[in-house]
Amino acid sequence: AASAPYLASLRRWIYTGAVKDPYAEFMVEERRELRKESLSNDVLSTYWQQRFTLRGPDAIPDFLFSSADIVLTTGKYLDAVRECGRRNVCPSSQEGPIEYDPSGRAILRHVQAAFDFASQELLTHLRKEADLLGRLRSLKRYFFVDQGDFLVHFMDSALDELSKEGASVSRTRVQRLLELALRTSTAVSDPYNDDLMCTLERRGIVQILAEIVGGPEGFEEEFDPDAHVPLSQLSTGVDMFTLDYKIQWPVSLVVTRRTLTKYQLIFRHLFHCKYVERQLAGLWQDHQQTRRIRREMGSPIYVAYLLGHQMIHFFQHLYTFMTFEALEPSWHSLQSRLAEAPTVDEVIHEHESFLDAALRACMLTRPSLLKQLEVLKSISLTFVQMSRPFLSVEAAEAAPTHTLEQSFSSQLGFSRPISTLEKLEHSVAQPDFAALVADLNRAFSRELGEFIALLQAKSEPVLLNLVDRLDWNHFYQTDVTLPA
Repeated sequence: AASAPYLASLRRWIYTGAVKDPYAEFMVEERRELRKESLSNDVLSTYWQQRFTLRGPDAIPDFLFSSADIVLTTGKYLDAVRECGRRNVCPSSQEGPIEYDPSGRAILRHVQAAFDFASQELLTHLRKEADLLGRLRSLKRYFFVDQGDFLVHFMDSALDELSKEGASVSRTRVQRLLELALRTSTAVSDPYNDDLMCTLERRGIVQILAEIVGGPEGFEEEFDPDAHVPLSQLSTGVDMFTLDYKIQWPVSLVVTRRTLTKYQLIFRHLFHCKYVERQLAGLWQDHQQTRRIRREMGSPIYVAYLLGHQMIHFFQHLYTFMTFEALEPSWHSLQSRLAEAPTVDEVIHEHESFLDAALRACMLTRPSLLKQLEVLKSISLTFVQMSRPFLSVEAAEAAPTHTLEQSFSSQLGFSRPISTLEKLEHSVAQPDFAALVADLNRAFSRELGEFIALLQAKSEPVLLNLVDRLDWNHFYQTDVTLPA
């Protein structure tokens, strides 16, 4: 009889997920100030871990000590099920009050039956009504650029805005351009595309990794503040742009603000690599205007053309590696593990492990590799910015026609006008252009060689695959620099 009130509290907990404990005697403690909304708003939310906790060993009866964690988890699941609006009742709850049994076997039978019911109810709701896998596919489509045509449309229309200084970028305008890109791409078939948003993050990737995701100690200090582009200082909208996503309960149990931050880190990494590749492709188009210039082996224009190809080759293979060799296989493995997960906690664990592995595969948790990659991006963008004045020609100044040149022939005594081709030849023959190309060529080859050496030093199969892509003929291992 003395155990009846405690067993009544236990029954209420394992069959309804409610705590009624005015004298703080029950083994489970509730913190009502923690709200489920914090899961989708607060990176440091501890709702799922601390809304309900065990009081301590002294508060747990001996006959429940071995199953205390199951008791706690059962009530947590039922509380979540109730928050989802489900009102199904565990069949074993119809058996009447839980009675004390010195062996504890009858009580443990109730606990196990309630746990199996609660776990299956919440898991079923997540998988079916909340369409967890569909939501994760939607996140993958955008944050891992699974079907990247929307990103191509977006960059075509939004780069002018994102190229402005950070304070001058209109987030509202960028959001409208993002919505337009979604409507004019295959993303229109995604039933959850309305939940996609964009934001301008003023903290750098390194800062977020060090402060939130939990980078290794001294993570941020490993980056040289005097490098080409300080990683802690974001100057343009391109550096700050990232996607965001509306996460509702109960999907927020799995996709918390913390895990969404990891998705954002991966997207920003991919987006900036794609941006650098796009800038290099634009420079390649400028190079096409110099096709008729004689390119002797070792001449500045010759070296510049090959250097541009080296850079494009690097970023294309890096991007392909991250999306198709690192992220895609991990995603397929995650789907299998989620389908087999027996509990919601296992689903949460598998999802977080997947994102941690994705961050590692994309080199975001490896300070030395990330630093080296930032240097390579900086050199490439410098090459684009500094080379363009020597190579670009206004569209109206296309190569001159022969008729124009012939009309001013020397036989008539007139001075022949300088053709566009001659202007380009004179421009790329300037010592400044030659010095620029030579310096950047040496810098890029040196830094890329160090990057490949760092990849090899890691001795991880997935990273060695990237080495094979970047240096399939061992060119950089021979420490060769293009002639300048």
